Amino acid sequence: MTGAVLIGLGLLTLLLAVLLALLAMRGIFLPGRRSFALPQRWAPPEPAAAVIDALDWDGWLAIEARIFRISDQRLHRRTPAGQWNRSQRLLPQGRAAGAVLLLHGLTDSPRLLLHFGEAAHAAGWAVVAPRLPGHGTSPAALLAVRPEQWRACVALALREARRLADGGPLVVIGYSNGAALALLAALDGAPMDRLILLSPMVGMRGSARAAGLAALPARLPFLRKSAWLHIAAENNPYKYQSFPLKAAQLGGEVSAQLQERLGAPGATERLPLMLIAQSVADATVDVAALEDHLLSRLNRGADRLLLYGTNPAAPLAAEVRPSIAGLADAMAARLPPALAVTRADAGPAAGEGWPAAVLTLSHVALPLPVDDAVYGIAAPLLARVPHGETGIFTGDRPDPVRITCNPFFPFLLQAAMTVLAEAKSAHVRGNA
Repeated sequence: MTGAVLIGLGLLTLLLAVLLALLAMRGIFLPGRRSFALPQRWAPPEPAAAVIDALDWDGWLAIEARIFRISDQRLHRRTPAGQWNRSQRLLPQGRAAGAVLLLHGLTDSPRLLLHFGEAAHAAGWAVVAPRLPGHGTSPAALLAVRPEQWRACVALALREARRLADGGPLVVIGYSNGAALALLAALDGAPMDRLILLSPMVGMRGSARAAGLAALPARLPFLRKSAWLHIAAENNPYKYQSFPLKAAQLGGEVSAQLQERLGAPGATERLPLMLIAQSVADATVDVAALEDHLLSRLNRGADRLLLYGTNPAAPLAAEVRPSIAGLADAMAARLPPALAVTRADAGPAAGEGWPAAVLTLSHVALPLPVDDAVYGIAAPLLARVPHGETGIFTGDRPDPVRITCNPFFPFLLQAAMTVLAEAKSAHVRGNA
């Protein structure tokens, strides 16, 4: 072996040692270390994908009830059956107009789509809202779950939704990772009449592979915290406050599968007609990947995009990165003319317009109104305190408060209900 090769191997070994040392230090000095408690160390077991495949809805609810009994006992809390961090089913009086399936996002629960479910139910639709495996209990559950379990749960919920539709239309509403899972189910040929996608996770910000590398030191017992991007007290039963790096890996796997499937010839032509809502400021979803892999391929003339840009009148608007501030207009100009693009934050769609201090929406804001009991924000705060998405400013200016609700939600909900009405009308015409 030559001297040059030995020197190269020595340098490579040194670099790997430095990298592992840095990752280990990250595990030691991770913010929130005092909150590293039972919810980050323990989770109830979830059924394997093969088990879920064999279940009906009642069987799933029975297993879920056992999961929550174990979880509540271990974590010293109480989770009623009607609480929306558990799977839910809403049945209308009389025959259903159709069925709506709600698919929540990563680290979330069905509660994030509660308002869509309640509106659909009030309009006479049956609603099915599964809790995807690994959610609603403790964030450590995401360390053991696999995308195959999510997809099996989606398939189970689709079977139940089709049963409740009783021959009527089926509309799927997916948020974030749930939207990606809905697209995968549609590409698999699952029958559905319409898709409503909110902040769809066609691609993730950052690198899922890097997340896996960063978690390597967690294999050592004294560096278990390296498996976490962020650790916080778990005081919200509907959404984990701690985020394991494994979750980023899982989301990356789903996104990679989806991008590959969308790249197949004619893939988008086989999808149901879609309503898509997206903010240009999104710290979770890769908006460029959404455009490249999905939006730019929608040439059917019946799909619709609701786009949320930035507030040019906000006091700190000049500090927003130009790549974000001009993105809504740039996207609208280059997307296929057949895709109907509506600026949902401007003109008639905007209602009373932007609250004075809100700069942008965020990934988590879209499905929630400002008066939501958990995620809503009082109007005076939105008028005085800068709110928006993380990472939107140039330079070293601190991030605004991450906004957790959508000031333009009434228009989004109205658009979703219009999709339901169109699906019902099309179904009636098709059976005439």
